[in-house]
Amino acid sequence: MSDNRSRHDRLAVRLSLIISRLMAGESLSLKTLSDEFGVTERTLQRDFHQRLVHLDLEYRNGRYSLRRQSSPGAIPEMLSFIQNTGIARILPLRNGRLITCLTDNQEPSPCLIWLPAP
Repeated sequence: MSDNRSRHDRLAVRLSLIISRLMAGESLSLKTLSDEFGVTERTLQRDFHQRLVHLDLEYRNGRYSLRRQSSPGAIPEMLSFIQNTGIARILPLRNGRLITCLTDNQEPSPCLIWLPAP
């Protein structure tokens, strides 16, 4: 029982430190984290892909970081707009990552919008 509790305590500490560092703007490599926490890179991949999946993470050049937003309050405002205009029927409202992806100017949009010629 004590061994199981200790394992959960280490997991909680590891996840809280990773989240704190991401919130501070750091970009994190699996190799560095593996050395720091004494766990395998596979364990850390599981942390990022299963336990921290709710975070709006970006993986670029072998490093994880939080995706930058132009305005911290932009997502709630966009969700209100989507709800109020009826667009919610075609967009999954609970997917903040999709909203960020659609409004990110740095990457091409995953959606193609077609309008007939005038």
